[in-house]
Amino acid sequence: MRMKRVIALFAGLSVIGGAGGTVYADQQPVSVSLAEIGAVESPVHSVPFGQCGIWEVTVNGLQIPGESDSFSLTSPQLADLLEAGIIQIKTAVTEGSSLLRKKPVVVQEDDSAVLKMTVEHTYGTQAETLWAEIQFIVYHNLYWNKEEGTYTEESRSRTGARNPLILERGDTLISQPVEFTAYYNHLSDYQSTVQVDSDALDQSTVLADGEELYMAAGKDNMLTLDFEGDVFYTTCVSAAQKTVNLFYSLEEIDEIAESYPEVSFQFISFPGTPSFINSGELSFPAIGGQDTAVYSYEDGELVRLESAYDTLNDRIVIRSVKRLGSYVVASESIEELPAVQPEEPRIPQAVKIVLRK
Repeated sequence: MRMKRVIALFAGLSVIGGAGGTVYADQQPVSVSLAEIGAVESPVHSVPFGQCGIWEVTVNGLQIPGESDSFSLTSPQLADLLEAGIIQIKTAVTEGSSLLRKKPVVVQEDDSAVLKMTVEHTYGTQAETLWAEIQFIVYHNLYWNKEEGTYTEESRSRTGARNPLILERGDTLISQPVEFTAYYNHLSDYQSTVQVDSDALDQSTVLADGEELYMAAGKDNMLTLDFEGDVFYTTCVSAAQKTVNLFYSLEEIDEIAESYPEVSFQFISFPGTPSFINSGELSFPAIGGQDTAVYSYEDGELVRLESAYDTLNDRIVIRSVKRLGSYVVASESIEELPAVQPEEPRIPQAVKIVLRK
């Protein structure tokens, strides 16, 4: 039985047009590159947390065994080989797989072979590194037609000349480890009121540098964080303030909303739990006027927070806040309201209401 050849590839990530590196295996030089789609002056193969990174896969050069000639496979050619089932391209994550939402895939898209990978949110402040190998698995013999200057599945040309065998069924081409970096972007517009909105979330632009916050603070070092022009956090910024992740979510908590259908709710959570050295005030729209109630929500437990109604601005305010967490704003107090049971059995996360004395 013939032993399967394993040909080492060097996979270097670069902007479109960048050259891949070369190593020698089986005495034949092979090179491959991944070109980041839409990259702008960035030779680094990086992707923001929570977003899908997309790279075109191209073989830059492969020496024909026993010949002086070499050939290359463009991304569209690889896509054709994928569609024809001649090769499969897989990505094996060797380090950092726990950061992935799902396994990376190489698929045919817009006449190109593209690698897709999405890194889960960490809600932290540091970048994370992943390592992966690109694997080319050959399912059919592949020859090089010198007369036409392209690959073929035919062992001879139209004139009867022998086409050199370049890839044999059972061959597996494996790249050198490829490094990927996942990151959050830093805010760029620092003023006494720092705005964070859905556009910033879409771009993963959520890191606020502590020193920049301090420098941008106004009178008495006071600074306001504005979320969607709707929720505001105001604090006195310390010179020792550290970088914080201001990612937030407005996703509704179904277990609460469905249990009290007659009550209006507003939800906001900060999964990165950004902390500040000095305490501040957190304010929300008073959706129920002076009857508005605010709760923290953690581990399935609702805790009523002490709040004050701002009659001038029709807002509800909670004070002495150093760490932003998960909040539920209700149009009225729900402690004494009967919870509506769902019609069909379900297993929601239990919601417990606790009154803070």
